[in-house]
Amino acid sequence: MNAFPPDIKTARAELPNGVAYEFSHKRLGKLGRLIVTGMIGNQTQVSAEIAPGEVSDPKWVERFEMLQTIVQKCMDALPGENKPLPNMEEARRNVALYRRFLAVNNSLQMERFAKSLTQEEQEALFEMIDNGISSNLHMQDADSLYRDLHSNRSSGLLLRLVVVLRFLVAGFFG
Repeated sequence: MNAFPPDIKTARAELPNGVAYEFSHKRLGKLGRLIVTGMIGNQTQVSAEIAPGEVSDPKWVERFEMLQTIVQKCMDALPGENKPLPNMEEARRNVALYRRFLAVNNSLQMERFAKSLTQEEQEALFEMIDNGISSNLHMQDADSLYRDLHSNRSSGLLLRLVVVLRFLVAGFFG
């Protein structure tokens, strides 16, 4: 018996340190993925990512709700205490915040952006960055990570992360 909603397809992708399960729906297309990676100390990290889309699109809402149902069923099957998934409003706020962060192109914009953040937004952004870095580090082998770090396609994101981390280290957000 399949516990997932009807018309769901799952594809398994092996990762250097785990596995990703990609979910799609017959009518809605790609929903997102559930990533399970091994960590130091015999720990496991589980993260979920919704497929890209515009949060105001009704289909994005359907995709989010369907993926949330799937991920929750998977998490419920795992032992231990599992952090609850964000609700729709929290997910929308996080997407909007992350898009604001990605729109920053230089240090002056970063300073204005940083000063505009509330304490709650700062914490949410740092958590998203930490989770993103952690997920990416565990999804790639050392050779491909090295290539990505030194390629042009990742330089913009790396610059943003370095600027944010420099502000953090300097106590700007404190």
